Amino acid sequence: MTVDIVDHSSLLARLVSCVFRKRVAEGPDLGLQFLSLPPGACDVLVPSRLPGLDGGKPLAPWKLVEDPATLPDLPPPPGFLKKGKGKGKGQSASGLKGGLGKSNWIASFTGQKGKARGASQVEQPDQQARAGSLAVGRFGVEENPVPNFGCFDPEELKQSTFNCTTLVVERGCCIVPDALPSHSCTQLCGLIDAVLEEVQQKLRNAPDDNTRDQVRLTELGSVHAEDHRWDVKLPLCSEVRCAVELLVSSLGSLLEDLVSRDAVLAELACVVSDPGAKQQPLHADTLRIGSACAPSVTVFVPLQDTRAAMGPTILCQGTHNLESHLSLFKCEQVFMPQDVVVKKHGGLPAISAAGTAIIMNSNLLHCGGANLPEAMGGSRRRLFYVTFQTPGNTPDRSSFSLREDLLEEYYLSDFDSGPSLEHSPDPVRKDLLLGSLRGDSSAMLDLGIYLQSQGDPGAVEYFRKAALKKNVKAFAYMADVFEQGLLGIPRNPEEATKLRNFGLAMEESMNMEAGSDSPPASAHLQVSEQSEQRHFGAAEASEDNPASAMSSA
Repeated sequence: MTVDIVDHSSLLARLVSCVFRKRVAEGPDLGLQFLSLPPGACDVLVPSRLPGLDGGKPLAPWKLVEDPATLPDLPPPPGFLKKGKGKGKGQSASGLKGGLGKSNWIASFTGQKGKARGASQVEQPDQQARAGSLAVGRFGVEENPVPNFGCFDPEELKQSTFNCTTLVVERGCCIVPDALPSHSCTQLCGLIDAVLEEVQQKLRNAPDDNTRDQVRLTELGSVHAEDHRWDVKLPLCSEVRCAVELLVSSLGSLLEDLVSRDAVLAELACVVSDPGAKQQPLHADTLRIGSACAPSVTVFVPLQDTRAAMGPTILCQGTHNLESHLSLFKCEQVFMPQDVVVKKHGGLPAISAAGTAIIMNSNLLHCGGANLPEAMGGSRRRLFYVTFQTPGNTPDRSSFSLREDLLEEYYLSDFDSGPSLEHSPDPVRKDLLLGSLRGDSSAMLDLGIYLQSQGDPGAVEYFRKAALKKNVKAFAYMADVFEQGLLGIPRNPEEATKLRNFGLAMEESMNMEAGSDSPPASAHLQVSEQSEQRHFGAAEASEDNPASAMSSA
């Protein structure tokens, strides 16, 4: 199949033009995974003759024109001071191998010489603390001095959180040492090791793959490789609850400033990595691409002193924005090696003592580092974390780590020392969210409709998830969002037409494959305001009432 050069319109429009002529022969799967990508995510498509892989499966019908070396550099992270050139691209540190397809580990860090205090304090260049350097194979060991992450003592935060809040808004992260006392860290270490051993025993004793999959879904988050890295969902037992309360108390009103006391508990878990765990790909927990949701706030706490060889969390300050997310997407499209991706986005390892709180905007690019073999200094690393979600914003939570019994049950106000707040239970929302997390496409669609009736911008993400599951009606709802410019998505009538047509083509192809005599696709794609009002009792929409218009898909 040959793909013609097309204009700079949305990715989906380009995808549709590639797929329609082959939709019957190729089936509707071609390009489905790209429905989650934003309009305009790729810059240019070029003609490509597609050889077949083993089994005759065609290769992807596009590639970016840009060479990795020509991708523009991002502005330096806030507070970053580049001094000197370091080693050139052609030089490698002794004993390290680099380049495409090779693993590059953290190899060398300089000593820390102090702490950066407050958002307004600026150190002189010769006083810059060296927070360490990443060994990047093709670039050698980076020697540029960089400042420490913004650091605030709990005592400072009790007096005022203004500087800390300002810094988190600007850079997307900060550090609070001694946020969790050592006795609580030790207690949590024992509890987490015991919970993980119990989960591993359940997996070993499972009689079949279905049972093992159920154990993983219930007990583990999506970040795990069962030999070296696990994401353990934690129960809200007395030890864990006490730790969360101590943590929230140490941060003063910081979390309230960032997400409010009405913020819902969205994650409660611990990432455990053992020697041999590979570095994670750079990512953000919630995307700015194709979403208008406000970010959540995550607090990471290493439960033991974390050395460089243990693979500390790598944070890219100042990347909690659309520009950085699009840059990362481009890097992934051209298969740029992860060491280069991390360097390009200014990644720095958060080496820290036990009990240090790392506060992070969920849009920030970050990843877990590589835990080296024991002979090279690696050892078990436990990273306890808790996430609070901004009210009225429901991002795709399929990758969030929280036990089902805690879903939509607790809020920030349940863990601080302020007056209690009443939160009315919403059984409809909770049931739909549970169904969506279990992979039910109908629940995804219905949750999107429900969120839209509440003016929640997360509705778009659930329409998209349902469309990825081949739920044809989801295309109509997405089309209405683009057509009317709802939920923070810019108005784009042309994109709306493409979405409707793509849904029609998909249903037509599915019906042909199934030999079905079902009604025409158009009957399923005509979603009216009246039908939605019957389903959820949405208010009548009007041009003068944008909030009401959101309920008229």
